[in-house]
Amino acid sequence: MKFKNISRVRIWLISGVLICGLISLIAYFFSNGNEGVEEEIQKNFLSYETKAETAADNLLNDKSNIKDEKKPIFLHLYQNDSLKYWNTNKMPVPRLSSLKFPSSGLVHLKNGWYYSVQRKKGNTVSVASFLIKRSFQYENEYLRNEANPKITTKNFKLSLDEQEGSIIRNKEGKYCFSYVLNKEVNKSTNGYLLLFAGLSWVLILFLILTINSIKNRSYGIAIWLLSLYFLSISGLISSNLLSPKLFAYNEFIPNLFTMGIIIPSLAFILLGTSYLPIIKNKKGLFWKPFVLIGVWWFVEGIIPFVLNHSSVPIGLDNLFELKAYSYGLIALFVLLFLSYNVLFRTIFNSLLRDSKGRAVGLMFLLCSVFFLLELFILEDTTFSMALPISLAITNLVFLNKTSFKQRLLRSVFSTIILTSAMVSLLTVFNIKKDIQSRKVLAKKIISERDVQLELNYLSLSEKIKKSNYLIKIISGKQENLTPSKFSNAMENKYFNGFWEGYEMSFNLFDSLKNTVVVNEGQDYSGWVKLIADKGKTPDINPNVYFIPDATSGINYVIKQEIIKENTKETAGFLFISLKSKLIPEEIGFPRLLISNKANTLDYLKKYSIAKYKKGKLRRSFGAYSYPVYLSSYTDTINNIHSFDGQSHYVLKGPYESAVVLSKKKPQGLAVFTPYAYIFCVMGLLRLIFLLFSRGMNPRVSKTISLAFKIQAILVSMVVLSLFLFGAGSGLFVKNQYTNYNKRVINEKLESVSEELKNKAAKMDKIDIIVDGDFLEKTLSKLSRVFLTDINIYDEKGFLISSSRQKVFNAGLLSEQINPVAIESLKKREKINYAQKENIGSLVYTSSYKPIMNKQGKTIGFINLQHFGQQEDYENQIQAFLVAIINVFMFLLALSIILSLVISNWLTRPLQILQENLSRLKLGSKNEKIEYTANDEIGLIVKAYNQKIEELERSADKLTRTERETAWREMARQVAHEIKNPLTPMKLSVQHLLRVYDPKKPKESTERIKKVVDSIIEQIDGLARIANEFSNFARMPQPLKENQDLVAIIKSTVVVYEERENYSIVLDIENKKVDVLIDKAQIIQVLNNLIKNSIQALYGIEKGEIFISCKAEKESVIVRVSDNGVGIKELDKEKIFIPHFTTKSTGSGIGLSLVKQIIENHSGEIWYNSEEDKGSEFAFKLPLN
Repeated sequence: MKFKNISRVRIWLISGVLICGLISLIAYFFSNGNEGVEEEIQKNFLSYETKAETAADNLLNDKSNIKDEKKPIFLHLYQNDSLKYWNTNKMPVPRLSSLKFPSSGLVHLKNGWYYSVQRKKGNTVSVASFLIKRSFQYENEYLRNEANPKITTKNFKLSLDEQEGSIIRNKEGKYCFSYVLNKEVNKSTNGYLLLFAGLSWVLILFLILTINSIKNRSYGIAIWLLSLYFLSISGLISSNLLSPKLFAYNEFIPNLFTMGIIIPSLAFILLGTSYLPIIKNKKGLFWKPFVLIGVWWFVEGIIPFVLNHSSVPIGLDNLFELKAYSYGLIALFVLLFLSYNVLFRTIFNSLLRDSKGRAVGLMFLLCSVFFLLELFILEDTTFSMALPISLAITNLVFLNKTSFKQRLLRSVFSTIILTSAMVSLLTVFNIKKDIQSRKVLAKKIISERDVQLELNYLSLSEKIKKSNYLIKIISGKQENLTPSKFSNAMENKYFNGFWEGYEMSFNLFDSLKNTVVVNEGQDYSGWVKLIADKGKTPDINPNVYFIPDATSGINYVIKQEIIKENTKETAGFLFISLKSKLIPEEIGFPRLLISNKANTLDYLKKYSIAKYKKGKLRRSFGAYSYPVYLSSYTDTINNIHSFDGQSHYVLKGPYESAVVLSKKKPQGLAVFTPYAYIFCVMGLLRLIFLLFSRGMNPRVSKTISLAFKIQAILVSMVVLSLFLFGAGSGLFVKNQYTNYNKRVINEKLESVSEELKNKAAKMDKIDIIVDGDFLEKTLSKLSRVFLTDINIYDEKGFLISSSRQKVFNAGLLSEQINPVAIESLKKREKINYAQKENIGSLVYTSSYKPIMNKQGKTIGFINLQHFGQQEDYENQIQAFLVAIINVFMFLLALSIILSLVISNWLTRPLQILQENLSRLKLGSKNEKIEYTANDEIGLIVKAYNQKIEELERSADKLTRTERETAWREMARQVAHEIKNPLTPMKLSVQHLLRVYDPKKPKESTERIKKVVDSIIEQIDGLARIANEFSNFARMPQPLKENQDLVAIIKSTVVVYEERENYSIVLDIENKKVDVLIDKAQIIQVLNNLIKNSIQALYGIEKGEIFISCKAEKESVIVRVSDNGVGIKELDKEKIFIPHFTTKSTGSGIGLSLVKQIIENHSGEIWYNSEEDKGSEFAFKLPLN
């Protein structure tokens, strides 16, 4: 059965390894293999070209419906060179025909590469396009320059050089474009490969653990870990796990993957050490406590070591902030702690068993000293300092308590201790790391002077100083120039990349200091006054002025004189204000408009931030409401303060400035949820290893106890209830907040509409030339008031003005309204319309409302883009989900503990009943169960007590009957045994009288001697019979000691081996079998059985005696068999009856003594025999 269980487990493990390995190989070839990519791209390209041709024909012939032609085919219809119809606002095409669009073939627009199919009929042109590859002006977390996934999932660089890369042709065979696969991107292993490859390695590890030989198993694990280690440093695999951004220490531990091998290696070393003989035996009793303390000192330092050199977040207060690597690291830490617990328990039990408490006292002393040393030496106090002594106390409390429930309770207590130690370590480290992070961030924020900015402008100043573009604008040759268009042109021409970390405003004046283009609303004198009053005298560049107190949020002002290159005369002046985007902006969603290259601090979003000048609040960001004066909640500087439920870090800077970074402190239930997380993870890992070890151990019963069933049901009910409650609550709150969000958006939409109502009432139409400047200023003001981005479209759906013009200038959206929105507002005559839209991976709510004049005519549309509020909405939903998960995990941990208490309470009467039944013994005093409750268990107990009384009465009767029967049988046997030798003795005496002849004294003496010898022999026989009866009557109780049964068998057999008429064959599987026995009595059993077999071989030519010993689940079986005469069928029932014998000599007590000895050892004895073929006697003894 043992081998069947293991082989079945191995089959499942091998199958799992093969399946996971196959899937990972498939994933590898799909992710990294470039074979067939050219065919795939060409095939998909031609397929979309065919769809585009069909769509263009249908649109031209008016056979297309906006509902039928959905993305990814983009449709545009031009009539008389003017755009009349479109089905998307994601493709930034011009309103009027140009050389670039409409056209056929490859088209490069602001946000990507497209392929277009054009059809013409008179003055009407239909164009159907599809995306080839995104090509944004910059990339960030929302914008990625990726290929159209419908064409290929591979990333490539698009080229127009036929000699470069692979070529894609259209249906006519004409060259369209070339592509070069991006090897660096495609080298990264995808998620499926990592997942299934990791699973296959784990299954291989479990397969190694099924090896019976500890030595071979150790070799297998060592090879497994070494192969993983060299694989991680070989460069054969590529993954973020190997990135030094996640973890880096030195050349031997270069990445997180390597660390992920080292930690489980240490865990398995601890587990393996626990089973070494040197740990379990009596040797080294007084150095083992030092080992425990030293190992814990090392394990305790693993967490700070890993996290100090890692950027992986391990904060347990918000699960949504954790990455996949975070969960992996937590699982590894848990595994390490559990392994130490196994080592601790093994050594502690060894000390208790072998040292009689002396070494345990030493260990308690060492644990106390260790705790005090860490308490006084280390800066931070954690519960991990007290873990060794806590585990020692727990193991001492549960000493000699071996029942399942007691062992389970010990496991729960030890898990709570390990959880507390691990969470305290993580919490203290996270607090320290957070403080360090805030210190660094505060220094970056407070040092608003950016030397890099001042240096970068040195290279730009000469270009701007002699800019023909600016001179053309000053001279009035640039028509219809709005402030937003001017800003966009300046950013595209000069200020991109690094400069995107600043919000810039451009203000242009002519040589007479008259306004040409103004963004900030200040005239020339206002800028000069700002520089004179607030500006810091420039050091690096005379044109760049630093504003120390950040007036109106402005950090720098650049004053640049514009020179006519031919005459060297002053043409005008350019003033540029720069506001740092280090602190996230609340209006709109500027992160969408910031490149990854910009020097911004995105991770500041998790803090609330305040900036003070001369002790007074100048600017703040985040959920916390800061006091106006810095002194109102702190008197000291450069320190951590707890105030109003927040942890504040205050840093004083130059120019009487100060910055405060605040983070909400966990309160209430949130304090305990990290403990619940780790407790559940630790409990789950313990359960997995318990089930695996039980499945691999054939000696362990596979039956599930009633207590465990009750616990499983209780926990399952709690999990299911909490899951359903959490899911329902999450959906409810999401719907509620969505509705609330819609109401807020509609209110803002109505407010904006009211602001524009008076102006719109007098309009017949909205014109970009006439109304552009007014709308741009108005929308900029309203955007700051309502904290949202606002767009205005004319009655045909073309953009007139926007508070965030850069979204359209960068080509993130086209200057046409969303086609679904305008259809709903115009054709369905809705008063407002809201829908989800997206830019890249950013999803937001967009609302629309028509603008009407006093005649009730629709002259345009208002559009509110809820960028910032969308993130706020997601954060609130996330906060609610975190709260639910916190409650869920806390209640789950609580339910596990309560399930233990409840199940123990429910099953305690059954346990008492089971214990009493197990002690139930005929002929001894059996105790009744005291149970007062009148329930189902009470009825069982009552019936049990009644049966106890009946059993006692029956036992008394049986005892009396057995005693009488035994004495009768004993008397009969004694009489028979004495009677047998008395007859020959009588005959011998009579013969003595006859043989005596006084006349022949010599001969008479010889005859008398023979007769006397015979009489003495008979008397000796009577004495022997008396002794055997005496021994049988007073068989002593066995003096049990731990003995090696194999050694006893071998030493007993040696006496009988050297004989010519028979041979003894030993068949012993185990090298050593420890049992608790009386050695002398077991030797007597073996001698008796072997002698019986030898006597049964008389007359057999090739006599053989077979002796075997085999350890099973909970017992050991010894068999003694022979090929002798066997036992007759009539004699089999009497074989163990005292004084029965089939031999001519002997008392017949031998086998009955054997049976009594085996039963006194709580064993069993049986036999099988066939006449003339041989017999087999077997007995079974319980293992220790």
